[in-house]
Amino acid sequence: MPAVNYTPILSAIITVARALVVYQSYQSHQQSIQADRAQGVSDVEAKRRAPAIVKEVDERVRRFMTLREFGGVVSPMDRMLRQRTYGMAIRYSTKAEGRVPWHGGDILIDNKRFSIDDIRTVVHGLHETVRQRLDRELLFVEWADMPPVDVTALADNPAEISEGWSFLADTRNAFAVDGRRWMWRRLFQEGELQRRFVRGDVDAVEDWHGIQWKERPIEDHFRRVRRFKEELMVLVHMSAGAPARATELISIHRENGPDARSQRGVFIDNGMVSFVTAYHKGFSASRKTKVIHRYVPQEVGELVVYYMWLVEPFVQQLQCTHRERSEFSPWMWEPRPEEDWGPKEDEDAEEFVDEGRVEGIGSTHGERSEGGEGGEEGGEEGGSEDEDREDDGNREEGGEDEAGPKDKGEAQSVDGFWDTDRVRRVMYRETESRIGIRIGVALWRQVYPAIQREMCSDPEVRPTLDAIYETHPTASAAATTMPDVRAQQAGHGRHMEEMIYGLLLTESPFTTMSEKEQFRQVSVDWHRLLHFPSAHASPAVAPDIQRRMDTEREAAELRRWRQMREVDVDVQLRRFYGRPDVQFRGLQREGLAAIVDGRPYVLIIMRTGGGGGGSLMFMLPAAASTDGITIVVVPMTALRSDLWERSSAQGIPCAEWDGERPPFRARIVFVTPESAVSLAFGRFIDEKRRTRQLERIVIDECHMILESTPKWRPRRRELRRMATKGVQVIYLTATLPPTDEPAFFEATGVPQQEMCIVRDRTVRRNIRRSGFNHARLSSR
Repeated sequence: MPAVNYTPILSAIITVARALVVYQSYQSHQQSIQADRAQGVSDVEAKRRAPAIVKEVDERVRRFMTLREFGGVVSPMDRMLRQRTYGMAIRYSTKAEGRVPWHGGDILIDNKRFSIDDIRTVVHGLHETVRQRLDRELLFVEWADMPPVDVTALADNPAEISEGWSFLADTRNAFAVDGRRWMWRRLFQEGELQRRFVRGDVDAVEDWHGIQWKERPIEDHFRRVRRFKEELMVLVHMSAGAPARATELISIHRENGPDARSQRGVFIDNGMVSFVTAYHKGFSASRKTKVIHRYVPQEVGELVVYYMWLVEPFVQQLQCTHRERSEFSPWMWEPRPEEDWGPKEDEDAEEFVDEGRVEGIGSTHGERSEGGEGGEEGGEEGGSEDEDREDDGNREEGGEDEAGPKDKGEAQSVDGFWDTDRVRRVMYRETESRIGIRIGVALWRQVYPAIQREMCSDPEVRPTLDAIYETHPTASAAATTMPDVRAQQAGHGRHMEEMIYGLLLTESPFTTMSEKEQFRQVSVDWHRLLHFPSAHASPAVAPDIQRRMDTEREAAELRRWRQMREVDVDVQLRRFYGRPDVQFRGLQREGLAAIVDGRPYVLIIMRTGGGGGGSLMFMLPAAASTDGITIVVVPMTALRSDLWERSSAQGIPCAEWDGERPPFRARIVFVTPESAVSLAFGRFIDEKRRTRQLERIVIDECHMILESTPKWRPRRRELRRMATKGVQVIYLTATLPPTDEPAFFEATGVPQQEMCIVRDRTVRRNIRRSGFNHARLSSR
């Protein structure tokens, strides 16, 4: 059995043995007291005579838990300690077997295959889902009407350890509204919100004690908060950089605990929200608790701030009035009490558990059990929201809720208790619903470092990434950076300088500035891989990294440009249809020539019923492109589905737009006019422009812009924004008379002299119009 597998087993046995030594010493102490009592000795005298527990422990440790060279005796424990030490030496000097192969741009692991684009689909889809749930379901306002908050302007004091303190209490932060009262005041001022939660008129009651609450809407609101926090957890976990263990993730406090017993884990650090966790794995070797900072993108941090600022206070107020609760959880995701944790919640074992199976225990290393991620066939990961709700720690019907809010077994948070199994199930649900692949905690901890090591744009993050995943202490590097040299000049090491000398009053007592900066670099580099706009802002990107990224994007754009200019449209047409005798019809060749030549605005008017084939104007260029993206605005659902089927039949990766599942793999994205001008799609377009992947925007049936009125599909007029995106825009239609062209140019915002017009004859000679006198026919 490989050392990576048997050392955890030995560690578990040794840990249990240590506990048994203490337990047996305690039992011996109690038995001595009981024996003296039986002989008539008083309680005080019996306790005085009994051997001290510490002495009993020392004696048993020497007999059963100590190596021979340190005064111990030959025992099975002596053998186990030596075997574990030998295994640990092998473990930290030998690399484990590889598990993450690459196939092109795809990752292959445990019979699963996905790419970084799939991860982007999950993360950006979650971001959009969480944002919409926040404003529409929890705060009941449109995003544009939300109280503004600028995360980059918020201040924090990590050194403050007073009870209940968080960055929300920092007097330097001037929030737009009082978060603890904003929703409560709206409840009394806005009729719609009042009717949602309250029976009758609140003006008729003297104080809030007399309010009659609607039980079902309040419980529904709590369930929406629960779903929001589940989605937020996965979003934070997958966007913050090197992923934490599940036990770390659910140990995070929003605010400081009482008597400084628990330090909060959510901070504002130089314009970013960071989640700070600590763990003791490898403590026996390094004698150091690992404190890890993980920074979420500013877009995600904004949602975290809104939750803590506006959502949580209102939830606590509803808990107080509806459930008569007076104590509230300081946890971000409240962990289940330790005595309720099952055997699967072992933190050390989690490293080797692949969603329900232990590698190398009972099988050879790398052996796969049937059913993928073990246990899937059993159905415990069924995935429905109702099934998940049954296992939170707060059951909807019966169970703990029936005991009332004062029951010790009930979670203080409305989203219930969390444990590693729940974290795993929620990750399964959110990843499978978006990309059809289940990614759990352990699998993600394997995949993430493989992706970032392969694709990171900042080479300096690799050593920090190795330090996060490495539990064995490594030798200190020579002083090569300017801070290292400065510290040596002062007669001490850099670490000692940052631990003792010149510390700021607001500096964290647990980590140094250089450690935080290294963690920040890892997180920001991951944000860039995920294509979050904030990660590309100039302060977040070092100049040399920005130059390298720009060079790579320009090279990719130039490659696509040359590829498109070298396209032989006739050869591409035959390849597209797989027929050697196929030919262009009508003005298809002229239209494609204008597109291939890169004309910025192209208006193509051609009939389709006679075989004009307007869809070929974007399908053929998309088929010739390798990694560019074409956006097609289609007004009708039936037409959109038909175009999707035809594109898929030609082998072109395509997708219909869904804000909760952004199609990062697609080369053609079909979208409705209303969705095309939405905020979510605008962010998608901006992201593809920034990475220089957006090649063209096609507006099919473009005459619909003129048909829009203030009362009938008014947002179609907003499609004039597409002309300002800095990419080629193609307008397709079969019904735009020359007399309507001036109005069309005005509606699209494109001057006539800048538009390349390809007009086919739209008059059909085989159609004749006739009329009759309705009144005369009626009189007959």
